[in-house]
Amino acid sequence: MRLRSWDYGDSAWYFITVCCKQMQKLFGEVVVRDNSAAMLLNERGKCCESVLRDARDTDKNPSVIVFVVMPNHVHFIVAVDKDDDSPVSLGQFVHFIKSAVSRAIHKTEPGISVWHRGYYDHIIRDDEDLERIMEYIRNNPGKWFEDRYYSD
Repeated sequence: MRLRSWDYGDSAWYFITVCCKQMQKLFGEVVVRDNSAAMLLNERGKCCESVLRDARDTDKNPSVIVFVVMPNHVHFIVAVDKDDDSPVSLGQFVHFIKSAVSRAIHKTEPGISVWHRGYYDHIIRDDEDLERIMEYIRNNPGKWFEDRYYSD
C-alpha cells in the first residue's frame, strides 16, 4: 500500500523490501561461524547481488544506496532525485530491479518464478530513521533466525 498523501515523484530516500515468490529461499542461506552470521549466496543470489551492486555503483537516478540479499527477500535503500529530470518513478525503478534479476536468473534457469507481486516501501523521513534502517540492513543476516521472513 502506498501512502496516499505522499507524492512518490518527490525527491526522497526509500527503504524497499522485495520478497521471493511464496517466500522461497532462492538466494542462498545464512551461515553461522564463530558467533557471527553471514549470507552465503548461491548463483541466483549472486545474480541479485550483481544487479543491486550495479544499481548502487551508478550515478544514474534513482540509485541504490545500500542493500542486503537474504535467502527469500532483499532490502535496499533507493534515492530518488526529482531535480535530476529523470522520468523514472520509484515503482518503475523497483520493477527494473526485479526484471533485471529475473532476466539474469533465467539465463541458466528459464521459467523460474522469482518475485512476489509488488514490494514494501517505507519513506525515510530523517537522519535518525536512515541510520536505524541502515543498521537493520547491515545486521539483517545476524538476525535471520528472528526475522519475520524466516522459515525452516
